[in-house]
Amino acid sequence: MELPLYTSLSDFEKFYMKDFADQEKLNYLDFLINQSDLYNILAQNILDVGKTKISNTTIESEELDLYDKTNNSVNKVLEIIRFIEIEKIKHSESLKSNIKSENSETPENDFSDNKPLERMIILEKLGVIKYIKSLQNDGFNEKQTAEILSSFTGITSGTIAKNLGVMLPHNKKDTDKNSPYKNSKNLQLANKSINRFNIDLTKIFQ
Repeated sequence: MELPLYTSLSDFEKFYMKDFADQEKLNYLDFLINQSDLYNILAQNILDVGKTKISNTTIESEELDLYDKTNNSVNKVLEIIRFIEIEKIKHSESLKSNIKSENSETPENDFSDNKPLERMIILEKLGVIKYIKSLQNDGFNEKQTAEILSSFTGITSGTIAKNLGVMLPHNKKDTDKNSPYKNSKNLQLANKSINRFNIDLTKIFQ
């Protein structure tokens, strides 16, 4: 099927997707490449015809008029070509992105369902809590520590503050109702997760 050629970008933008849908043989990128070739030929033809007409006239005013008309026509076609080239780049980048997504490995393990008390034990055993406290201007401000931990754990700062109050070394009370360690199952589940992290525990922040 022979596709129409447009002389303005507005017309091309309005109909080019319909033209693509009407043809069956080409994929989108090949369609754009084909269109780019056709419009480059069209631009060259307009130039050639314009040069011929200009060379055949001896009237200066007609020559200038022909030059302006030829130049305007070519510029309109060049706008279409630029649009096509941008579409080609966008489509190519989209294909690369899709391929990258398809090739991305899906993690084998997901820990998003870990309960808050399990998370607190994991954070302590990985040295995260101690590390955050080392960064604070006031490392003894457990309220602030709780706020920081709350920002990325999804656990409320109030709950974390209660946990910290009885799980840090200076006031550790594993039997307290607010301690994540009160229920031994929390520790078992936390250790199970840590064992699946595949990390070197000797490198944990001390």
